[in-house]
Parts: sequence; C-alpha cells; structure tokens
Amino acid sequence: MVSAEAACRGATLPVIAAGRRDRAIDHVIFDLDGTILDNSRTMRRAFDEAFQECGGIGDSPFPELVSRQGQPFGMILEQLGLPLAMEPAFSRLSRRYVDLTCPAKGIGEVLADLQNAGVSLSIASGKSRSRARWVLEHFDLLKYFHRIIGSDDVANGKPAPDMVLRCIGEAGIAPRDTVMIGDAHADYLAARGAKIRFVLATWFQHANIDDNEIIAVQSPFELRDLALVSVKSC
Repeated sequence: MVSAEAACRGATLPVIAAGRRDRAIDHVIFDLDGTILDNSRTMRRAFDEAFQECGGIGDSPFPELVSRQGQPFGMILEQLGLPLAMEPAFSRLSRRYVDLTCPAKGIGEVLADLQNAGVSLSIASGKSRSRARWVLEHFDLLKYFHRIIGSDDVANGKPAPDMVLRCIGEAGIAPRDTVMIGDAHADYLAARGAKIRFVLATWFQHANIDDNEIIAVQSPFELRDLALVSVKSC
C-alpha cells in the first residue's frame, strides 16, 4: 500500500481508454472501506482487541489484514489461520469505535450530485450487507445508494466478480456504461473479472496497481467531474 500523496505527486487525471470518452457513465459501483470511508483507525483498534479477546498472543497480524483489504473478513481470517470467532468480535468492536472513522472529504456532496444527475449508485463491500448499511446510515450516506451488496449476498467475495455482477444485474445497466471505484487490488480484480472499467481512489491509502488503462482520481470531486462530463458529452 502506498500513500495517495506519494503515488499521485505530479500526476494528472488519466483519460478513459481511447474511444470511450463519449460513453456515458450511468452506473458507479463503490467500494466502501478505504474509498468512501477511512476506517483505518477503527479497523486497527477493533482488530487488535478482537485478536486479544480470542486468545491471540503478542502483536496482531494487522499488516496482513491490510494487505488483503477488500476481501471478505471471514476469508481473511481463514487465510491467516485465525479463529472465526474473531469475526463477531471484530464487528462488535468496529461499531464501538466507529467514531474513529472519517468519510472522504466531500463524499456526501459528490454522491448527491451523481444521484441528482441520474447516475445509479451501488456499494460492493467486503463487509456483510447489514454492517455496510449500518455504517453508511451512521454517516448519513445510505440515502444516496440504490443498492448495497455485501460479501454475504454472493457465493464468492472480492476479488471474484460476483458482487460487481450482482450490482450490474440489479441496476439493469450495461457493463460498458458502468465503472467501479475502489482502493484495493481486490476491487481492481473484481472489476476486471466483470469486464468493466476501474477507477482507483487515491485519497486514502491505496494499492499500487500496474495497469496503464486504469483511471486514478485524487478526490471524490474528480470522480464526479469524470462521470458528469462523460454524461454531458453523450
């Protein structure tokens, strides 16, 4: 993971792949953690405490969790050889420390503008649907989304494309008119698997993805401008 400042210093907003600028963006699928919300402090404290509650000794493997961000939490626990009892503990503690989480600057305004312009908005989150809905409601952001797809809604979470395909199916909007925005490599792979364009959110910590065809935006406002300019050009 690299910081947004380091990755984007001196960069300019990339252009959508040749021949695609005149295509409307009618549907935006958002990742949640690390894209809409900076939950890094909440996640760190909840994970460390859940690790200790469930018999962990010494430091928790928090860096390993971060490197797998975007995948379902239960899957990450299995990969790390940690007890599945950490999942309910982590969920409970994440709610306790939710006020350590901060929404991206301007995200409410951007979501409102996209919604008012007729863009369909979806969430594809590694959280369960109920947890994703709860945290969005807590920050008064749930009202902007037409659908919330969590890891418990599909057979395979990210990096598989199941959640993205579910969003596309429920929206009834063609993949060519859909983009996904996220911060993690799992988000990128899910978008690629669903054959839609991917936008890398770089305003919080984010993955370093080596693909010249992806779009990188440094603020939610750049995403809004990208979407609405594309809509207006049609």
